Amino acid sequence: MGGVVIDRVIYNADDWSDSDFLDNAEDIAYEAADEYGVENVGIEIVSFEEIVDILDQARDYPTLYKLKWFQVEGKINHQIVEETPEEADRLKLYVLHPTLSIFPRYQDLNERFHNETGEDLGFYDANWYDACWIYALSVVEIDSAEAMNVQKVLNSVASSYTGASGPFILDENGDKLSGDHDIWGYSFGGDG
Repeated sequence: MGGVVIDRVIYNADDWSDSDFLDNAEDIAYEAADEYGVENVGIEIVSFEEIVDILDQARDYPTLYKLKWFQVEGKINHQIVEETPEEADRLKLYVLHPTLSIFPRYQDLNERFHNETGEDLGFYDANWYDACWIYALSVVEIDSAEAMNVQKVLNSVASSYTGASGPFILDENGDKLSGDHDIWGYSFGGDG
């Protein structure tokens, strides 16, 4: 998608109902839309359940209400569908949703998981499964469960491992480097 971050607006997660952050966001969005055009400006929101109330308040901010919104790696929130469907539709709220590519280990594990639970193995479950295996293999490799010892071999063990969630290559911070994502959107008019 590309893009440039113009500014950041942080709200207090303990008291997000204070709309000063939306006033600030509206001012920034107005200036950006004036400079780049409304069609070239979007809002990236990092939030949890409070997004429903934020969407509900967004209608009072004319510039914010004209822009496309992107929620970062959020789960599909059914509360949005129930409580703020018009707002989500109007804003074309897009959600970066982690998804699994189907690897042989996933297929085998998912079949066993589904037989036991009646559900499919999800993205986070597959990653947890792989993380546990990588840790266990690292302990065996270094012959120690001490964190500092495990850390010495963790990256090499992870880089040679392909699990239920696929290849498990870690970046310099120890986070999984790759991952597939879908972009989902809320559209209630059927034209999304």
